Amino acid sequence: LLYGGTTGVVRLYDTKERRVLKEISTDNGSNSNQSKVICLCCNPIGTNFVTSTSINEGGQLCLWDMKTSVMERNLLPKSEKICVNCCSFNHNGQLLLIGLSDGTSSILDLRTSENFATWPSHTGAVLTTEFSSDETSCYTLGCDQKFSSWSINKVGQKLADFDVHCEAPTVNSYGKRFSFNSDGSYVLTCGPLGGVIYKVDSSLATPVLDIGGHNKSVNTVDWSTALESSTCICGTVDGRVIVSTLLNQ
Repeated sequence: LLYGGTTGVVRLYDTKERRVLKEISTDNGSNSNQSKVICLCCNPIGTNFVTSTSINEGGQLCLWDMKTSVMERNLLPKSEKICVNCCSFNHNGQLLLIGLSDGTSSILDLRTSENFATWPSHTGAVLTTEFSSDETSCYTLGCDQKFSSWSINKVGQKLADFDVHCEAPTVNSYGKRFSFNSDGSYVLTCGPLGGVIYKVDSSLATPVLDIGGHNKSVNTVDWSTALESSTCICGTVDGRVIVSTLLNQ
């Protein structure tokens, strides 16, 4: 498990032994104490990971070697006004979808370090991004409370706006605001007092299940389908995490 915080330090945690194995400073020699980790994203094939860190309003996006914990390269030029709020890999870890604080989204090719697609996706910051299951499109959610799908083949072409609630905290806190199941037919979102699961088709999102148990707004979710049953994780602004198991019917 990798996790970061407001000190700019990323920790590698052994979930079996329940101890921190390594601490990695993301400051890269900077003397600033204001750096904080905005988002972390692990390559699905396990060779490297990406960090987005921020100092004041600006930030930097870096690629790190998982085994050596050494930074491989900066993926974007360091900015004083814009930071990357969220990112997600495609299935083989070659492409990285990012959402920025200025409302734009981009796709980076990590093989060539090329930014080959950039488009304005939201008014205000982008909060969460994710590739579709077939990777012909992608999804973004912004602080303008719009949840949208976009074509990857035709950059900037919006495919749909989905009518889902957007009542969780926005730019005041960071976290994954939605997570799809393995085949992309359902999406788990942040609700005011728990997670909400929607069934998604090409242009419509229909609520099918509320996952309760919280008394604060949910600001981060995740959905694991590694086992026979699905596991949904919902975390709130007060630091409480609830893990729910969805049984097959």
